[in-house]
Amino acid sequence: MDKHKFYAVFVMLGEACNFSCKYCMQHDSIVEQIEAPINLELIDKLNQLSQTSPGNKILLQFYGGEPLIYWNNIKSLSEALDKNKFNLSIISNGSLLTDNKVEFINKYDINYTVSHDGPNTAYTRGKDILLDEQFIDCFLKIKRKGVSQVFSPYSYKVKDVWEYISKYLGDIYINYDPIMDTGSLLKELKDFNWNDVENYFTNLFNEMIDKMNLGQKLDYNETTFVSQFTQRIMSLTDPKYVIGIPRCGVNHRMLNIDLSGNIYLCHNASIKLGTMYDDYSKILNNFNQKYNIYCGSDICLNCEAFPVCGGGCLLVNQPARNEYYCAMYKQLYQVFSNFLLKANYLPE
Repeated sequence: MDKHKFYAVFVMLGEACNFSCKYCMQHDSIVEQIEAPINLELIDKLNQLSQTSPGNKILLQFYGGEPLIYWNNIKSLSEALDKNKFNLSIISNGSLLTDNKVEFINKYDINYTVSHDGPNTAYTRGKDILLDEQFIDCFLKIKRKGVSQVFSPYSYKVKDVWEYISKYLGDIYINYDPIMDTGSLLKELKDFNWNDVENYFTNLFNEMIDKMNLGQKLDYNETTFVSQFTQRIMSLTDPKYVIGIPRCGVNHRMLNIDLSGNIYLCHNASIKLGTMYDDYSKILNNFNQKYNIYCGSDICLNCEAFPVCGGGCLLVNQPARNEYYCAMYKQLYQVFSNFLLKANYLPE
């Protein structure tokens, strides 16, 4: 592990959460307790990893459950790690954010991302945190911040999402993740009407093309939305990208590790592959042989949507892929590639 090059490390703090989001992948994939005390050797191991990072800094993601439940561990690690070698980040539901936490987050230059799905968030996540004035007051004080949205039948109308979120937070970067079924996802959360989806995005992209033809610039949300998908496609030309490695880089370029030093298949699963003391080449070989079955398969490599999904998430099984998952990516790829061809668009 000491000599392997990672661009990202997910530190799995524990699975405890004070929300019960309808689409949470961990409902099915976390079957054993992850929460553990900090192994002090983990800090040395992480600092050693930073010396082999191919980039300037390693992304270190504090991950839950709800990470802020483990605030003391976040503080301990942030204070112990070499802040010049790590880009610290948190994805959170926002409910436990306070002024004291904001002060610490800013002091250690931590990027704080809140999960939100736009106007239907109260349904998908059980609570709309943007209606909490205390959260808004705290969140707006954070220097580095963003939003993470799950793409579902309740949130694919992205203009509604942009409008709703900007009403409370102004222009802010939104990351888009596809909804994933790891076993028991409610049918209504994957029951897309593909004709409606196609028509919606075709109209959205046509509006963008009309603006560009008139010499107008795309607005902030339009630009960041288009750029995310363009970069996914362009990543296939990146020298670091290798066919057969999951697009997220899990276990190849991304390490998932708990506070005791156990290494996991994914930060959304409790399947252990080994520990930080093991020969990492053996862990990687075990991962490739037993779990890495999609991104290098003929069916994925020959699919027109491969440039967008890269084989998709390894936790999404074949029945879910047949039911909706692959169709979702194919639909997005079709309308997006048509937009790129018509607009001759490349992000700035």
